[in-house]
Amino acid sequence: MTIAQTQSKTASFVIANAFSKNHFGGNPAAIIFLDFDLPTETLLNIAKNFNQPIATFIFPSDSQPTNATEHAYRVRWFTITDEIFLCGHGTLAAAGAIFSSGFGTILCHYSSPSSPQMEGKLIAKKVGEWVEITLLLRRHNPLDGDEARRLKGVVQRAFGLPPVNVKFVGRGGEGFGHQFIAEIDEKDDLGGRAVDTSVFAESNYNTNIITSASTRGDSLFHSRMFAPVHGIPEDHVCGSAHCSLTTYWAEKTGKGGDQMLAKQVSRRGGDLKVQWLREEGEGAGRVALQGEVLVTMKGELYL
Repeated sequence: MTIAQTQSKTASFVIANAFSKNHFGGNPAAIIFLDFDLPTETLLNIAKNFNQPIATFIFPSDSQPTNATEHAYRVRWFTITDEIFLCGHGTLAAAGAIFSSGFGTILCHYSSPSSPQMEGKLIAKKVGEWVEITLLLRRHNPLDGDEARRLKGVVQRAFGLPPVNVKFVGRGGEGFGHQFIAEIDEKDDLGGRAVDTSVFAESNYNTNIITSASTRGDSLFHSRMFAPVHGIPEDHVCGSAHCSLTTYWAEKTGKGGDQMLAKQVSRRGGDLKVQWLREEGEGAGRVALQGEVLVTMKGELYL
């Protein structure tokens, strides 16, 4: 008897790198395609087994596509510790894997039975060889006083000596108060610094985004993101963080609705094209993120 014959259910999966065509770059994600529901605890245990930065679960959607090239899905995201509200790189990786099968535009509805507030939709499409997803933009509120000093201290302790020059500290706007963003001077070499990621567990924010202007001509800005409370000491390339970074740098540089090139300068690294969609229409008030996707593994999951 084969292993497969001893199992009652099976599901296909792929592992893909988002925001890179490098086999050892970008941000990996496990994408699991399920045509049946499973308890939240089971989904979390599956995510733990894959032990990837994110596990994206793709389900059939009750929503009807608006045209013949569109395919609708329901999606949930899990780290190895819990379910999260939104994952940009997990969505991009899943879209890239689906596009490799020849499908067109993807409409993703996300929801969680355990958290009714986790509900919305994402649209993904191919743009040349890149994949584009649109997400709700995130604004940031500048911090000052004791909270700003405290967070500057967290950043400086995490980056060690020589001390980094923290030029700005802000907190995520409505609905995103769980994240903070800090800009350091580009001379502080954001990508080359060793970081004590455990210090960011003391920030009291789930998502800790550090950015700087780029010193290279291939991008406008650099970033790194740390989320130790979610079991992610450093995220290799964070799509959702760029919803804040896009508006921050668009306003700071006067780029407005122009497309900007960005690099996440973690050890694996990744490249993004980002744009604040400010025009009228369906996409207004959203951020478009583009990245490359490389599928590195395929297989079957036995349940």
